[in-house]
Amino acid sequence: MVGRNIRRIRKGLRLTQKDLAHKLGIEQGQVSKWDSGSAIPSAAYIAGLALALGVPTDRLLEGLAHREGSSVVVLRGRSPSEDSTAKTKRARQA
Repeated sequence: MVGRNIRRIRKGLRLTQKDLAHKLGIEQGQVSKWDSGSAIPSAAYIAGLALALGVPTDRLLEGLAHREGSSVVVLRGRSPSEDSTAKTKRARQA
């Protein structure tokens, strides 16, 4: 999912893998791995990717499933911090 998002956004901006790698100061091969889904960018790269692509981090992570307790949560357009904030607000209102 993350790789697909990176590739879609990168191509929409008409950036090559080489262009994006240059912006991030990494090898083109790493961007290629992300694009193909054979690797996922580490947390250290997410903010830089978002900045280089001009999108919020949650847009890169959209559709990424992660475990929360025993259930699986799928992010759809909201960052985990926004979800956490919404849960806190609902708990306070109850």
